[in-house]
Amino acid sequence: MKRHKMIETLKKIGAASAAVCLAALFFIMLAVSGHTAPENPMEDKDADASRMYLTSSTLAMDETQLADVENANINTGEEGHKEAQEEKEKEQEEDQAEQGEMQQEDDNAQENQREQVNANTSDPSLSTPSRDSLLALIDKHKNNDPSNPSQGGEGPGGEEGDHGNQGGGEPGGNGSKPTEGGKVITLNPEESSNLFETNLKNGRVDEPKYDLKITLTEKGKKLKLLSRKVTRNGSSFLYPKDKGISLEQGHNKVSVTLCFRDPKTNDQIYASTEVYNIIYTPKDHFLLTVQVLGTNDIVYLKNGDDYTVYNKNISLRVTVSKGTKQYKEYLRKIPSDGDDLTPSDSSGRYDLKLNVGPNKYRARGGDGQNQEVCEFTITYKTEIDTLQLISRDKKIDEKAESTSFGGRKELDYKSKSDELEFLVTLSNGNDQITRVDVENRLGSTALHEQISPGEYMSYKLDAAGPTSIKVTFKDSQGMEQFYIWDIKYEPDRSESENNDKAPFIKTNLGSEKVDRSPWQFEAAFYAHDGRKLSARYAQVYLNGEELIFSGIAGEFFVYDLYLTEGPNYLSVTVTDDEQYTITEQYTVTFSPDKESVQVRLILSANVIGLGTKIDEYVTVPGGQTIAQIVNDRLEAYGYTPIYEGTPTDAAYFLNYIDKPGILDGWSISDEQREMYELQGITIEEPASNDSLGKDVFASGSAGWMVTQNNGFIGKSMGVYGVRDGDVIQVMFTINNGEDINVDPNSGAY
Repeated sequence: MKRHKMIETLKKIGAASAAVCLAALFFIMLAVSGHTAPENPMEDKDADASRMYLTSSTLAMDETQLADVENANINTGEEGHKEAQEEKEKEQEEDQAEQGEMQQEDDNAQENQREQVNANTSDPSLSTPSRDSLLALIDKHKNNDPSNPSQGGEGPGGEEGDHGNQGGGEPGGNGSKPTEGGKVITLNPEESSNLFETNLKNGRVDEPKYDLKITLTEKGKKLKLLSRKVTRNGSSFLYPKDKGISLEQGHNKVSVTLCFRDPKTNDQIYASTEVYNIIYTPKDHFLLTVQVLGTNDIVYLKNGDDYTVYNKNISLRVTVSKGTKQYKEYLRKIPSDGDDLTPSDSSGRYDLKLNVGPNKYRARGGDGQNQEVCEFTITYKTEIDTLQLISRDKKIDEKAESTSFGGRKELDYKSKSDELEFLVTLSNGNDQITRVDVENRLGSTALHEQISPGEYMSYKLDAAGPTSIKVTFKDSQGMEQFYIWDIKYEPDRSESENNDKAPFIKTNLGSEKVDRSPWQFEAAFYAHDGRKLSARYAQVYLNGEELIFSGIAGEFFVYDLYLTEGPNYLSVTVTDDEQYTITEQYTVTFSPDKESVQVRLILSANVIGLGTKIDEYVTVPGGQTIAQIVNDRLEAYGYTPIYEGTPTDAAYFLNYIDKPGILDGWSISDEQREMYELQGITIEEPASNDSLGKDVFASGSAGWMVTQNNGFIGKSMGVYGVRDGDVIQVMFTINNGEDINVDPNSGAY
């Protein structure tokens, strides 16, 4: 009853809006053709489908909506989520509006091309812009000037030390690949300030949300803004609009990176702020911080940390606060050898002299009985330990000393064989090496059994990405440490040798023009002997940003392309198990001008004996989604689609198709019923003769399924667009697609 009441309500609401639209369309058709379409086209077999007009709308998608995409068009969840759905739709409308505002702002200020945001492994160096480039206006930018180093971002660095030491890895590059016709240029914070400004400031705050504002300068407005990214405590996320960022309690390291394109030179420009240190202290909670002073990076000690140093003098700053109010701090050595230590100044600075070995301290502060406590150890070491990595062919011979433990280093390695034989030694005894872990994109292995003093270990390298060798060991003080070497392997073979056994790529496009974004790019990967390769063997980049496949359609992996107006550059690299590789480049030009395409739409309910209800060729705007087309054509034939979300977003879900008497004449044979029973499905009589869809005839397994060009759509109909010649089928199933030969798990039928 609830469902039918909801349906009736939706019908009334829909009827009111539809009446106005249909009336307008009716008079337009009369004015154009002088004829009237049949009142019910299904009753007129000779009805001219070309007179059944469609309404068009513009698809607006962002990454938040993409995350809501569903894996099948059969809903097995519970009903009654109307309020949650309305709230979700409201949020999506706000996101769409903001996305539109950002695009309008960009269009007014700039002219051209594409989006790019990623951080991976490469470290592009600074390049001097051409005289015609806007970047020539930035006088402080000088190639190879040591005073203006390339700002590659924080990079992977090392993992956080097991004893409170920071990772200390070397800075990584922005990881992006330059696209056709231009260079990748990375600006330092001073140079970046010529293009944009933020309201970030170092200091303490008592609110969990920071009202971050990003403002382009006049010079920045002359470039094409591709993306805005915020990095907080090592995690990066897109920041398309000034919504504010959430802070973690305590220390927050925040920076902003903007990606631009110079329309004159096609250069891709990364501009970043410095890293700001923002300490968030809740208004109702004490926050105790212990900062190590005099280090290159800002280091805060936490309760239980063991921090290693190689100098007997160290300075700490201890602070206690609640909100923006400061409280008295205390620091003493433990076990206690007297009173609390005396700070060197009123800021809570303590200058300490350490003994060789572990030095334990307790910091505290607060109000009365409500005290915060932090106990930590600072270990002063005088010995220098050395960890060494040696390859059997002697092409690798690297050492890491105590001062760099907890960090990582990248090494280049070229060889005819992808099998690396290596030896790891430790100055205070190889028996102190407790673990060797090796990892690349194809997997990870713990080489425990291979650890033997003076013997070589072996592992297969990967040319498509780095192979990381992480060595865990105990130093001369008995403290656990680690170090990581990242091996970048290049096969030592000629181009012709590679091409003889190169993999091959099969896609659904060449260089082509499209009129909507996101666009679904489909690709299948094969080794030279015809073996199918999974997506992990492929690296797909759009405008330099690495993509991850979002679904499967038959033999193809599906990638969502978020395009910017103009040419977009797609790069696909496949590297097989034998390190043979191939790279294909594609140009996808996005023009929002909607061109008409012809598609075939089929609506059928064969499993209940009703056959094909609609089978037509219809011309539609190229920018429409499948959901828009299905909704419009159903309404043209007198049907009422009942759905969740909107036809232009990822939340769209077709629940029911209603029409008086839609189930007239339905039948399920005894043979079918027996088959369903063997599959654990009991056929239920429909509650109404006027509705067909979710849970009708079988709870939890019945509903509408959609295919495009014989490939099951593993996402919402509100995400997928169409090309000229596409075939769209909307089919009713009682058993999750098995009875109509559609397998939602394989993505094909």
